[in-house]
Amino acid sequence: MSSRPPSDDNASQSDNVVRVDFTRSFKENKAASFSDASAVELQKLKVFEDLLKQGTAALVLDASHLEVKVPLVFKEIPNLRLNFSHLYGIKDFAYDGRGVQATLSFSEGFYFCVIPWKAVFIIELDGTGMGAVWHDDVPMVLKPAFELKKEMPKKLEKELQPKEALKARKSSAPFLRLVTGDLKE
Repeated sequence: MSSRPPSDDNASQSDNVVRVDFTRSFKENKAASFSDASAVELQKLKVFEDLLKQGTAALVLDASHLEVKVPLVFKEIPNLRLNFSHLYGIKDFAYDGRGVQATLSFSEGFYFCVIPWKAVFIIELDGTGMGAVWHDDVPMVLKPAFELKKEMPKKLEKELQPKEALKARKSSAPFLRLVTGDLKE
């Protein structure tokens, strides 16, 4: 009997061992995540990337979403706001077609957070009000407050592509664009 562990060539299908290749990086998995992402998730990714280039991007998300991983104390908050920036120097900060992940600092200490795009309903450039809202993804408990916003000025209701939305902001007034229904690339 050999003391060496079986190689993949010698392992049978019934050995009840799960083999995971931990040498693959997050970036290598990125291509697969784009093929799995919906048009809305890819749009959220694009807005997030565009805002990160300008500074701190704030995600407003439903922390109670099953796939969200945040500290337990925040897990029931339907409108949790988390800030992300390349300037923070977070070593494991990564994002792709699935969502955002990073180890963030909270008063309780550091916590590895996973934020799927499905849980995000607002992305904005922190402190400016410039960004996007996805009304279809707003949690049910917050829908009444968002229904009141339907009487917003027409220029905010106009659907814009992410880059156009960023260029369209000329005044100092906050600018959030409405994202609705079918998305056109």
